Amino acid sequence: MSNFSNLRAFITGGTGFIGGRLTQSLIKEHGAAVTVLAHRTSAGALRAARDGAELCFAPLTDESALVKATAGVDVIFHLAFGKYGDAAEQKTITIDGTRALVNAALKNKVKNFVYVSTCAVYYNKQTEATITENSPSGPWGWNYADEKYAAEEVVRAAIRDQGLPGTIIQVVGVYGPWGDTFTVGPLKQLSEGRVVLPNDGSAYANPTFVDDVVQALYLSLQNSAIGQTFIIRGPDQATRKQYYNAYEKMLGITALEFMPLEEIKRQSRMSWRGIAQLAPAGIRALSSSRDFKEAVRETPFAPMARKLYRSLQLKKTPSVAAAAPAKTAPQKPLIFPPAIVLEFGAAKLEYSPQKAIDILGYKPRYSLAEGMALTEEWAKWARLTQHPK
Repeated sequence: MSNFSNLRAFITGGTGFIGGRLTQSLIKEHGAAVTVLAHRTSAGALRAARDGAELCFAPLTDESALVKATAGVDVIFHLAFGKYGDAAEQKTITIDGTRALVNAALKNKVKNFVYVSTCAVYYNKQTEATITENSPSGPWGWNYADEKYAAEEVVRAAIRDQGLPGTIIQVVGVYGPWGDTFTVGPLKQLSEGRVVLPNDGSAYANPTFVDDVVQALYLSLQNSAIGQTFIIRGPDQATRKQYYNAYEKMLGITALEFMPLEEIKRQSRMSWRGIAQLAPAGIRALSSSRDFKEAVRETPFAPMARKLYRSLQLKKTPSVAAAAPAKTAPQKPLIFPPAIVLEFGAAKLEYSPQKAIDILGYKPRYSLAEGMALTEEWAKWARLTQHPK
C-alpha cells in the first residue's frame, strides 16, 4: 500500500462507522493529516479527535463553509448522508449536501473525490442474480437507497460535465467494531427478542469486514479509479442465517425464527404484539395523544391500533372471575425486518467485487470467521455480549 504520510484528507461521515475507521487508519497507520466534518458533538466526534483528526463543525449543505474547509486538501472521502431530522431534511442533506461538497471540490481543484454509496441502489425486485456495476440501478422505494442513488447521479454528472476526479465506491453488508446496522443492531435484537428471517434464512448476506472497505478506499486514489464505480464485498459469501448464527454464538443463545416471506408480511400487517410487549407504557401514553390518534387514523394500521387500544383499556379493569395468570416466563417478542426491505432481505443477490479486483488490485482479506472474531473482541469490550443466561 502506498505511503500516505503527506496526504491531506477531508472526511464527511468521519464520526460514523466506516468513516471513523478510515480516519483512525489514515492517522494512526499512515500519519496523514485528516479533517473530519462534524455536525454536532458526539461520541464519534470525540473518537475522531482522540485519534488526532481536526474537527470542522459545519452543515454539509453549507457550500461556502465547505470551500473554506477543503482548501488545500488532496482528497475528499464523502461518506455522510442524511440520518437525523425528518424525511425532507434527510433527503436534503444526502443529495444537496453531496452537491455542495462536489462544488467545493471543484472550486478547490481537489485531486480525488471518493463517494461511498451502497449496493442497495441495484435492487429492482430481482430475487436471484449476480450484481455487477453494469446491472440496472435506480430508485425502488427505500428512501435511503433512493437518495444515495440520487447523490451518485450528482457525482457522475460532475465527473462527466465538469471534470471532477471522482470515484464511486458501493459497499454492502459492512460489519465490524462500532458498526451500528450490521453489528450493534443484530446483537441487540438477538438479546431482546426472537429475530425473524424470511423463509429458511438462505438469502445472501454479502458480508464485508470494515477494514476491507478501508483498503478499497485507499486503492480508489489511484488514477485508474477516476471516473469509475466499484462494488466492494468481502472474500466469501454467507447466508443471513450463517451471519446471524455468528452473533448468536457470541451471545451464547439461540434466538432466530424462520417464517415464509408471505407469513411475515401477514403478521407484520396484522400484529403490533411486539410493540405492545416492548413498550406497553409508551403505547398507553401515545393512545391519549390527539396527534397520534390523527396520524394512526390515516394509516393501514388503524384497525390494529384500535384493537390494541381497547385491549389496553380492558387491562385496567380485570374481570373478577378471571383466573389467576400462570407464572410463566414472558415470551420474547418477534422482531420482524422492516417492511420496506423485507423482500430485498429475502433475495439471493450476490454482489460481485470482480471489477475492483481486476482494476484496483483489491484483495478482500477478512473471511466471515476472521472478521467476526475481531468483531467479537470489540463486542466484549463494548459489553454487547453480556447476555443474561
